[in-house]
Amino acid sequence: MSRGLTKKQQIFIKEYNRTGNGTKSALKAYDTDNLTARSIASENLTKPHIAEKILSIAQRIPDDLLLQVHLDGLSATTGEKEKEKPDIGMRHKYLETGYKLKHLYDDDKNTNITVNIDTRSQSAILLGEEFEKKLKESLNAKE
Repeated sequence: MSRGLTKKQQIFIKEYNRTGNGTKSALKAYDTDNLTARSIASENLTKPHIAEKILSIAQRIPDDLLLQVHLDGLSATTGEKEKEKPDIGMRHKYLETGYKLKHLYDDDKNTNITVNIDTRSQSAILLGEEFEKKLKESLNAKE
């Protein structure tokens, strides 16, 4: 991974990026008990050279999951079943939160967004088409 990290620290970082759980990561990396693992995790997470290698929660969210959440958010409605109408505010919050998590949203009104999706994946193609359709429906409902 990087110079200056022990093999155990490298394993800890890899596991932490995978699970987000410090104690479990320390148990995997160090041959120790649960209480000691908790202390090791706490110590490791405060070391700058380790912390900078740990992915943020946003970096661990797969783009396809974020896309699915966007689709769910773009379907948000309000009102009784018979009188449902699009919930524009909720739809906006879903989108805004997702983009902020991916550091794709700036509070500036002029924001450029780039989303990278593996277009070779059939599910990504279908999700992209569904996302585009729901986004257009949402924008049309707002007018």
